[in-house]
Amino acid sequence: MRIRAAFPLIALVVLGLSAGIEPTWAQAPPSITSFSPTSGVAGTDVVITGTGFVGTTSVTFNGVAAGFTVDSDTQITATVPSGAGTGPIVVTTPLGTAQSAEDFVFLRVRHRSRIRLALEGHLTAEGRVSVPDGTAVCRRGRTVLVQRRVSGEWRTVRRDLTRRDGTFRVGLPDRPGTYRALVKAKRLPDDLCLKAVSDRREHRHVTDGGGGGGGGGNCDPSYPTVCIPPPPPDLDCSDIPYTNFEVKPPDPHNFDSDGDGVGCEA
Repeated sequence: MRIRAAFPLIALVVLGLSAGIEPTWAQAPPSITSFSPTSGVAGTDVVITGTGFVGTTSVTFNGVAAGFTVDSDTQITATVPSGAGTGPIVVTTPLGTAQSAEDFVFLRVRHRSRIRLALEGHLTAEGRVSVPDGTAVCRRGRTVLVQRRVSGEWRTVRRDLTRRDGTFRVGLPDRPGTYRALVKAKRLPDDLCLKAVSDRREHRHVTDGGGGGGGGGNCDPSYPTVCIPPPPPDLDCSDIPYTNFEVKPPDPHNFDSDGDGVGCEA
């Protein structure tokens, strides 16, 4: 009885093979047991170990499609795609989907930055952001904060974005003190441009003409860091040699038209 019962099954398998159909009892959904390495940058080759990999149609890292090669039914070699981020590895075949139990940790390439600051005139901050390894994308479009030391704390006076060559230039309120420039970290799909801080620079304001600021002589006290006489006549920014200077009420010449405490902003 057992022999006779086996004949229909054997006949079906033989007929299926002769027709080019693989027996379905030989297939199973994929599964992932491990992968190595467990972290890496874009372009890293990762060996995925598991079962049911023959016929794989896609491999993703954190949802981003990756290039891959099916080495065997139990192994796939996949390349970490650009901008993947940290997340699970997923293998898909016609019979199902397998997801890794642990996340693959995506690492960005880290680039050291340097920033130089110079103070010019009354008062302009200028400088350059450079990257020792020459990565151009870490020079341009960087946020630079020019800061002044006030009561033991660094306070941002102005901010700027670097040009394509890494340079920046911005006018400041003309106030004496200690200054520095800070370039903020910049996160890119595959890279991380690190933060950097410049050396400190001192600015000691010297007024033109020896008249002094702060109301001495014929200097209006609304402009304490420069010497501008009170009206009459009523002066415009084009009538004086100063830009970006401190303004206090009542500002009789209306040099601070937007009320931010800085006159004749350049």
